[in-house]
Amino acid sequence: MHFDADDAWASPYIGLPYVKAGRTLAGPDCWGLVLQVFSREFGIKLPDFDAFEYATPKDATRIGELIQSYMDTGSWKAWKEVPVADAKKGDVLVISMRSQPMHCSIVIKPGIMLHATEDSDSVAEDYTSFRWKRRIVGAYRYGK
Repeated sequence: MHFDADDAWASPYIGLPYVKAGRTLAGPDCWGLVLQVFSREFGIKLPDFDAFEYATPKDATRIGELIQSYMDTGSWKAWKEVPVADAKKGDVLVISMRSQPMHCSIVIKPGIMLHATEDSDSVAEDYTSFRWKRRIVGAYRYGK
């Protein structure tokens, strides 16, 4: 995928190996990747979910509940839902996997997301493609 000057910031995050519960650039999971991008690119520290709170990717129900509980309380009120069609750089997409909202990605630019999944290294993909478009359950923008 070709990046222009406005989205070249995403290049260092492509190809990072997926690591379950990973929170570093040595190997992030999907939330770990969002966490690193927000910290390094936007100077925003997001919660990393400690071992007690973190559910494994196979625990779809728990992950869905965790996402919803944080969206409804505390510092997560800084997130505003936006139409997916209006998503822009830095917005987070929540994606349904195994029929639950248990995956997230970050928008590089409209139509392109950065994410990490169990079965691949971190990649940039078209979220308007048939594979992803039907799975997006929400787009969220951080801001007060």
